[in-house]
Amino acid sequence: MNLCICVSGQVRDDINSLKHLSKELLKLPSSLNVTLIFSLWENLSTKIDGALGYNQILRIFDNDISKVIPVDFYGTGFWKNFPNLFNSLESSDKRVVKGELSELFPNAIIDIEKDNLDLEFKTLRHDKNSIKMLYKRWRCNEIKKKIERTQGTHFDCVVVLRPDMMININPDSIIKSISDKTFEESSIFLPLSERVNFTNDVMAYGSSYAMDVYTSLFSKSLSNKWSGIHSELFFHLKEQGLKSKRPTHINFGGFSIPDNKISASEACKDNSFLGKLYSSYEDLTLEKIPDFIDDKYKRISFYTLLSMKYKKKPDYRSQLRALLLAEASELANFNKNNDRYRFYVSDLADCLINLNLTIDKVESVIAKEEITDNFDKNINYISQESFFVKTFFERNIEHFVLNGLWSEAKDNWDLYPLPAKFADLLRDKALEMEKQGAYETAFMLMNKAKEIRPNGQRIVNKVAEYKKVLGL
Repeated sequence: MNLCICVSGQVRDDINSLKHLSKELLKLPSSLNVTLIFSLWENLSTKIDGALGYNQILRIFDNDISKVIPVDFYGTGFWKNFPNLFNSLESSDKRVVKGELSELFPNAIIDIEKDNLDLEFKTLRHDKNSIKMLYKRWRCNEIKKKIERTQGTHFDCVVVLRPDMMININPDSIIKSISDKTFEESSIFLPLSERVNFTNDVMAYGSSYAMDVYTSLFSKSLSNKWSGIHSELFFHLKEQGLKSKRPTHINFGGFSIPDNKISASEACKDNSFLGKLYSSYEDLTLEKIPDFIDDKYKRISFYTLLSMKYKKKPDYRSQLRALLLAEASELANFNKNNDRYRFYVSDLADCLINLNLTIDKVESVIAKEEITDNFDKNINYISQESFFVKTFFERNIEHFVLNGLWSEAKDNWDLYPLPAKFADLLRDKALEMEKQGAYETAFMLMNKAKEIRPNGQRIVNKVAEYKKVLGL
């Protein structure tokens, strides 16, 4: 059984994700032969070129200031708003990654290039970093193909991923799928998205042929017609007849986050608007917008900062009002395709739960004169959108369990599937109830944990133990 892992692109900020990969590989049984190929740029660096959106900013700046940075800063001109920080990052020492890589993965095939390619085009590319990534993926896959030609056989499964992301590998699942020959040439496994005409580009795996097709997108990126990595990848896979499936063997475990991100104070020193906003922090209230806030993007930043201020007090009613006056009121179409949508909706769900409110009652929190056409349309959209519905449901169940509201939890937890993390929450709460002698409650919680994680040995054993105690 032969598995190939192709890691390609730019190592960002640190090598924590590669250390994580090293640990994951140690878990694999000897029956699984692993070939590891790296095709990387020579130096470790922070992403300072190309277009930046909220998700990229979050990996460079501290969480709080990332939320407050105005939306109109996003894009290819982001660093014009932080010129000194840009110069500092650009001139900072860039470690050469090859030595550290060789120590972590002594048996890996390591292909290193200096970052001296132009990769510029007549037509402006707002995601030129993605073109560089596609080039490295194609190059890494070509090394894989050469190995296959030399060996006279194809790999059973090939994984393609970026060096700044972490994966969690289920070896039993991979071995079973290889044995059952379920890695078909017509399908590919990758993180699915609910966005229209959008395919996530962080990782993918499948048959060797499927990954040949996946990495061949680089050739298309050289043409003048290019609409962006996510939509181009979506249509590329569709045109090639590859069906996207949700990963079950290897899961995306998040991005590597650098230890030293840019702080709010550092950002405020380099941007006059943020400097004024944060220097006014103690005096900021919902009743008066400062004079220097003169457009909708600055107002969103103002209300976002206020929502964070009220959350710390805590004053959940004021926090909710600030949230509602931000994106929901200011933007004409605030939906799941917006970079900031998920963090906004998560904060909104938490706030509603803390106030024991449902989203259809939020108008009671703001004045009638503050309700805009945007507000009605956006709140109606959010109330029906699947991510909000799922988030609100999960946060409610978590709230019920943590606060011992057992009947409420039991009455609601079967409405939607609960994610894997709830097995830990329910297990730990069951163990607490066991210590208190509340075995019926402990059994109810542990049995639900077993539904979520049926192969968790400790959970299975505890369910059997509680049954015996209760005479079931």
